[in-house]
Amino acid sequence: MGQYFQVHNIDNATPVETSMSGKWSENFWASNQDSDFMRALWSVPEGQKRVVVKPYPSGQLAPQKFQLPLPGPPGQYGTRPPFPPSRYPKESSDNLDRDGIFRLSNEIIALIFTYLDDKDDIAFLAMSCQRFFGIASPFLEQAFQKAFVRSWAGDRLICLGDESDIHKLPHDMLTEREVKFLEGEKLRREESIYDYLARLWTLNPDFESHLSMRQNGSRRKDRDFEDYCIISLESYRRSSDVELFQNIVQVDACNPKNKDLYTSNSPYIFRNLVTREYVRGSAVFNLRQEKRYFKWLCFEHLFYLRATWSSDPDLRHGYWGPIELHQGKWAGHRFDLTVIDNLKGKEFRDISDEILEELQDVFAYYS
Repeated sequence: MGQYFQVHNIDNATPVETSMSGKWSENFWASNQDSDFMRALWSVPEGQKRVVVKPYPSGQLAPQKFQLPLPGPPGQYGTRPPFPPSRYPKESSDNLDRDGIFRLSNEIIALIFTYLDDKDDIAFLAMSCQRFFGIASPFLEQAFQKAFVRSWAGDRLICLGDESDIHKLPHDMLTEREVKFLEGEKLRREESIYDYLARLWTLNPDFESHLSMRQNGSRRKDRDFEDYCIISLESYRRSSDVELFQNIVQVDACNPKNKDLYTSNSPYIFRNLVTREYVRGSAVFNLRQEKRYFKWLCFEHLFYLRATWSSDPDLRHGYWGPIELHQGKWAGHRFDLTVIDNLKGKEFRDISDEILEELQDVFAYYS
């Protein structure tokens, strides 16, 4: 049958889809589709954010007033007094002339936002008028960061086989506190090694928000920002409102596109933050151009090459050379994706040629 592998994050429960969810040899070359994996490893440059709420385009939508009949037979209950439509009314002194919540000061409105836990509530209150939208900006950024941004940058990652011995994990992968924590936890018969290590997630202060993302991951509107806008917001707002909302609120707008990672002058690098080494996207591109059987090569392949771990050396791959694929030297290390300019003043070693040569040795039979 052979053993099965999956990428496991030691530090947090945020779900990220990768291609490694089965036999190592069968899934290795499917990793060229792992754009989600690389997006999760993106380390945002200083001064940028994963979620950005831009200033409202003042004057874009002028307020309109109209009469809306109440439910029931015509004339039974009269009509509502004029009020702005669902498009965001422009910010003006008119807001202060209305009754109810619109008469409250900005400080009180901001205090109300601090008590809203659900992203829907924050979004709908923000969309009620331009003044509220301006106040809501930091709350929208925080809510959508927790709901839609899957970040593994700087976390400990391992491509772990299900036949691994829990007592023979990579040296120094776990802290003393974590080792003691797991010593008090018994591995139940029905549990996998992944379930056992997942107990460490509870030590993370953001565990609840990560767990919520994992539990809701099967629902499109809870997994993808665009789907959320279409499925959730358009159920209650006009499509023009939602389109405007999408233009103002941008999730992962600063993330690099997968096709831009591997070009002849690519600035992107894949870093090991523990060994302080990196691989250049331009070096991957060059090997793609030189050898046709590596035309789908990407950073994920290099991660699996060095971050795989198992107690069983048989990966059903066909390689029996000196490189121990089943106990990779990077297993359990911390990684991220960034640009080479971020290395200024930092000591990191370029191992692009070394690791690509290693990859070619392992897959020499392809040639």
